[in-house]
Amino acid sequence: MKKVIITLITLHFSLIIANAQWTFQNSGTTFPLYDIKFINENTGWSCGDNGTILKTTNGGNNWILQSTEAVGKYLFSIYPVNDSVVFCVGYFETILKTTNGGVNWLTIQNGPIEQGHSYFSVFFLNEKTGWIGSTASPDK
Repeated sequence: MKKVIITLITLHFSLIIANAQWTFQNSGTTFPLYDIKFINENTGWSCGDNGTILKTTNGGNNWILQSTEAVGKYLFSIYPVNDSVVFCVGYFETILKTTNGGVNWLTIQNGPIEQGHSYFSVFFLNEKTGWIGSTASPDK
């Protein structure tokens, strides 16, 4: 019985400590965000609705809105290769890339709204080798 009580007390305090690690971070946008990736404890990017890409350099305490040509698009996945090169993908054949940490975003592909495949995942080994995940139309 003594072991059961000690186990329950240990479990209780472990759960309290684990819950205490989560803190609310305000992104500064009202648009839904779908992905978030960090390259270290401070620098990370997030992406979501209406072409939204956000960057933080202080662990999420503050977020900076990045300017892209993907306005009106859903951006579903973002992948930082390093602190300069980041790829982002989304609906209607949208592929974006920055080579300067998000100061400028290059449009690699940006199809018309309601046309083309949508991309839902992105992963890169380095600046030149990577994969983008999509879904195919049933008729193709």
